[in-house]
Order: sequence, then structure tokens, then C-alpha cells
Amino acid sequence: MRRPSIVTRLSAFAPIGSVRSSPSITPDGEVAAVADGKLLVLQEGGRARQRGTLVDLVGELLVLDSGAVVVAARDGALHVVAPDGSD
Repeated sequence: MRRPSIVTRLSAFAPIGSVRSSPSITPDGEVAAVADGKLLVLQEGGRARQRGTLVDLVGELLVLDSGAVVVAARDGALHVVAPDGSD
């Protein structure tokens, strides 16, 4: 049986806020996005959870092969958020 496409799976998510950059897929198949200045991870079941404690995030994010996410903040620094949420 074929798995539904990522577009089909994303349509089941509840609104998460304003997303101004492209989301990325993590190695675990989750969707990472910056919404309203926070790093959110969208899980296949439709739940969104915040990863890390950083706020005021801006711009594109980069998901590394390790699952860590690199993202810029308004303070001008790049931050790395580990898969377990530590930053």
C-alpha cells in the first residue's frame, strides 16, 4: 500500500500561525517550519510541537542529516536546535 504524499499529509494539520519561509522535511519524516517566530515540528498525526525555546526566529531553516535544525534569529545569530529540542 502506498503512503499518502506529503501534500496529502500536510492538509490534515491545524493552523500553526504565520509561516513566511519554506518548511523542510526532517530525517524522521516530520515537517519543520518557523511560524510566528518559533521553530515548530509538525508530526504525521497532525500535531504541532515547538522544538527548542528560541523565539524571534526569522528566515529559512536548514535541517541537517543529524536532524538538528539551523535557523537565524532577529539577534543576527545562527542557532542550532538539536533533535531533542536543546538549543
